[in-house]
Amino acid sequence: MLAEAAARRSGEGPLRVLDLRREPTARLAGVSAVLGEGDGPAVHWFCGADHWGESERRQALAVARPHLVWDEKGTVEGATMEVAEERARLGAAVVRSLVMVPTGGTSGQVRFAMHGEASLRVAARGVVDWLGGRAVDALCFLPLYHVSGLMQAFRCAVSGGRLLLAAWKQVETGAVPLPPEAEDGSVRVTSLVPTQLGRLLARPETTAWLQSFDCVFLGGAAAAPELLEAARAAGIRLAPCYGMTETAAQVCALRPDAFLDGERSVGRPLPHVRVSLEPETARVIVESAALFLGYYPEYAPRMRWRTGDRAEFAADGSMRLLGRVDRVINTGGEKVDPQEVERALLAVPGIVDAVVFGRPDAEWGQVVEAAVVSSPGGADTDRLRERLRRSLAPHKIPKRIHLLSRIPHTPAGKPDLGALTAL
Repeated sequence: MLAEAAARRSGEGPLRVLDLRREPTARLAGVSAVLGEGDGPAVHWFCGADHWGESERRQALAVARPHLVWDEKGTVEGATMEVAEERARLGAAVVRSLVMVPTGGTSGQVRFAMHGEASLRVAARGVVDWLGGRAVDALCFLPLYHVSGLMQAFRCAVSGGRLLLAAWKQVETGAVPLPPEAEDGSVRVTSLVPTQLGRLLARPETTAWLQSFDCVFLGGAAAAPELLEAARAAGIRLAPCYGMTETAAQVCALRPDAFLDGERSVGRPLPHVRVSLEPETARVIVESAALFLGYYPEYAPRMRWRTGDRAEFAADGSMRLLGRVDRVINTGGEKVDPQEVERALLAVPGIVDAVVFGRPDAEWGQVVEAAVVSSPGGADTDRLRERLRRSLAPHKIPKRIHLLSRIPHTPAGKPDLGALTAL
């Protein structure tokens, strides 16, 4: 059906498909078909999230203006667009098959980063080379509409390895599938976000299961120091890493042996990238052929990307993240790094999650506030402030601490700063 629909539009621009299906094998087949067409009709494949609510779906439809919307009920006809308008919007991309990966950052607005087969292959090859060039056998339970899930499939494909798809609920409840048995020198890999790591370490059977992997990539958000220490104590071969949708996932990763030896960083740049820092701001700059081609529909290929993150390099070349450039809080002329305060909060026993943000204030410009999640009986705002005073300057102490049952997140999985400032 996909080939027929694309062929009908031959000479009229790419067929735009918004995929909202829940079934991962169907999603993977769709992406593979699109990027494997070669000289066939161009298809622009939008990877939608099956959990999106009405607001996110409306945003995605407005951006993509798809000809076909594919969900669990089948396909429905979508919007139309004049050929001249489409060519004006996309330029050279109008003749290329592309995969659009959703990203929302901290804004909460759905955007799609454009990637072609070439950029995804470069990124996948870089991680495979970092793993020693061996075949990658991956167990993936991250969603395939997210770059961290999608790239696991690409790494298996370019290395000749095997991909096993599993549902997170199955893994979380302890009914874990066995990872692929290593053969012919292959490497067994999986990827997690910190919340998932914490839940798996809470159960002896899932902890033992994690110990069977050669490499466990950890990314997506900052991990609490106590969580990393728990993983280290359990002997998990963790590889904390740094990357984003725009870079097709990882650009830096810490070797599992270095993690187990106590190193605290996101490691060194991978073989396919060059990472540097702006002198004035410490902003991370990434140069690579794996970079995205622009946010749809603005086709803007590049070899250099100014991220929104700040970092520092150690003498051995490893990188430590310092926080977001756009999250620095200016309170009465004093600069506050939210991530520094978050680390101090997460070091307090009983605090399991924390986000620090600035609230506009008529007198101070901004004031520092925090939202925290604690284990039962683990949070008292006066006690928290007292603990923070031991390690932070007075202007860094949150003026107000919100005790929440969970931190709100955007559809992209980032803390929803808009919702937090509305508290």
